[in-house]
Parts: sequence; C-alpha cells; structure tokens
Amino acid sequence: SEGNQIFFKSIETGNFDAAYNSTLLSDNGFALTGFTYPDSLTLSNLLLMKVDSSGNYLWHKSYGSEKADIGLQVSEWTENRIITSGVRKYTLTNYAPWVLITDSAGNILKEKEWNTGALYCGGGNLKLTLDQQFYMWGCLDTVITPGNYEYPRYVAKMDTNFNFLWEIIYDKVNPHAIYIVKQVEDSSF
Repeated sequence: SEGNQIFFKSIETGNFDAAYNSTLLSDNGFALTGFTYPDSLTLSNLLLMKVDSSGNYLWHKSYGSEKADIGLQVSEWTENRIITSGVRKYTLTNYAPWVLITDSAGNILKEKEWNTGALYCGGGNLKLTLDQQFYMWGCLDTVITPGNYEYPRYVAKMDTNFNFLWEIIYDKVNPHAIYIVKQVEDSSF
C-alpha cells in the first residue's frame, strides 16, 4: 500500500476514552488498549476494545479499581487470547505493572500485578516472544529488586506464568525510560 487511509473511525462509549496501542487479531479485527473514565468518581480504568476489520465497534471492557489504571500494550497471544499490559498508579510515586490475559470477549482468564512500590517509574510493557513466552520492559522498581535502583530500566523475559527467566537492568541516573523494545528474527532484542 502507498499509505492510503483505509478507514477512520471515532468511537464513542459514553466516557472519555483514549487508546494508546492496537494490534491486528487473527480474525482480522483489532484490539485496542488505553484508558477510560467510567464515571466522575473513578480515576482512569484500563480500556480494552475490539473493532472489526473495517473499524466498526464490537465491544469494550473496563478493568480497574479506584486507582488510575492504564493500558499500554496489547497483543494476541494465541487465537482467542488477548494479552494487555499497563500500569496501576497508586500515588504520584508508586506505580505497579499489571498484565491481563482475556478471552476474545474480554473476560479475564489470568492477571498479574507487581505491587511493591516504585519511585517515579511507570509503564509495564509486555509483548510475545518468538517462542510464545513474554518479554517485558520499562522503568519499574517493582519488578526486579524493589528499592535497589534509582531509575531502573530493564528488559526481561518471562515464561507463561510470569516467572522471570532473565533480566537486564540499565541503572544509570537518568529520568528517561525505555519506550520501545522489539525482538528480531535471531531472537535478540
């Protein structure tokens, strides 16, 4: 394609919503994640939405608590399984990465939250590896060794039960994060 627009849709759920990431699904539809404000009393909830191949709205789900919950990454793990990762913000300085695995209708099958506190770090980004496990990256004191790093940036590989197989920590005093990590064909990152 030459970059021609195929479709453009504005979807209204009745709330203030924003999508941060999307992925193409095996049924040629799309899953989107971000946040939604379900009511005036709740901080943001993680938003998971599905649209068809033409961008027509199919459904959306909102997951969260009284905290500020935000979806950052979304992928299809296996056919009919969607994995969404994001962050829960407990206070201005306490963030926790959060991962949800849902069925194709958005019903939670499995979830994991790492809630041990983080210093000015946020963002739990998770994607599939070529061998159908997971890799995660971000700036999270909660995941590796809580409290041991001033600004921890990491890349880690996990099995399907979210157990760490390996991790690389980049601990430079620097307020910037790792924003994008990709696995290449030779399995390096």
